[in-house]
Amino acid sequence: MQPLHDARAAKGALGQLLALLLDLLHQRGELLLHRQQVRQDLIALRFFFLQRKMDSMNELHGERAAVARDRAEWSLMRERHFALLSQVYLA
Repeated sequence: MQPLHDARAAKGALGQLLALLLDLLHQRGELLLHRQQVRQDLIALRFFFLQRKMDSMNELHGERAAVARDRAEWSLMRERHFALLSQVYLA
């Protein structure tokens, strides 16, 4: 009777082992899918922040150009003002 009992126990243990192995393979597949989704999300975030960086750089460039135009305009106005003052004082 003992060998029959051992065979049944071995068969039951093998069944449990196979069930655990199938569960492990299923969990591994889910983990790989999750990892792939996380990578895709990171790539999307990288592109999003790169786009925000480019937008900010373009805005900063526009602001710097506006400041440069304002400075040039103020410089020209100051030169004209001093030229008029010098004409008034020389006259």
